[in-house]
Amino acid sequence: MKEPIDQAVIPCAGMGTRMRHLRPDGPKETMLLAGKPLIRYAAEEAFLGGVRRTLLVIAPGKEEVARYFRSPAVAEELSIDGRGRTVDWVVQKRATGLADALALARRELDERPFALMLPDNYYDGVALGEMVPRYRQTGRSVAGLLSIERDQWSGFGNCGNVETEGSGAALRLLSLGPKGKGTFRANGPGPALRWYGRVILTPAFFRIMERIVFPPGEERDDVPVLSRLMREEGVDAVRLSGRGFDVGNETGFVQAEEWLLPKKDRADR
Repeated sequence: MKEPIDQAVIPCAGMGTRMRHLRPDGPKETMLLAGKPLIRYAAEEAFLGGVRRTLLVIAPGKEEVARYFRSPAVAEELSIDGRGRTVDWVVQKRATGLADALALARRELDERPFALMLPDNYYDGVALGEMVPRYRQTGRSVAGLLSIERDQWSGFGNCGNVETEGSGAALRLLSLGPKGKGTFRANGPGPALRWYGRVILTPAFFRIMERIVFPPGEERDDVPVLSRLMREEGVDAVRLSGRGFDVGNETGFVQAEEWLLPKKDRADR
């Protein structure tokens, strides 16, 4: 029987340069999207997906992100009680890449599979609910892939290009493209499958990361680790059925608000 995915890491230590002009005096993760902080969407989605323990990786000066969950009202609303559900955090002293953030988180996690949830990717659904069945079938790491039409590309950063094999629900990842500047550009005309910020990672990720030598001064990025994980262990993939947005850039943020506000208005009536 496969181990449950009941722990998640939400990295919040990035510099947030793409959105700094909109929130110069605070972390981007606490920006309000349709009246709710970005970090809350990620935590809510994780809990709805079966996560019991959420670990934030924050940077010095971003304690506001962690303090948000210490509010009695928020803790009550999310059923954070220190027993069934918890939100803890560790501090990444320098923003030296996602792989480094995960290495720091490893010290606090059990040596079991966990969910990686990027808070600057908003998903209108529960990605883990779609990904966990695939993990239970194979026991391998599973990536959530988002299908985006060409007219949506401008709302996403230029990263996440993937090659896959298989069809339907039985997809395997063959490659993950490096991060670039500007907006998303796919290899074909679209719609394009894009690596999204929802991943189930097994402990094999850390074992492989230990063997990769990053050049001095270079960011410890997750792409080299994931690429080797694909080759050595295999990484499965699931086409996410919901709508997703890159809210870490202004265009994607505006698109997400336009999507969410009508739904919020209907719920408030």
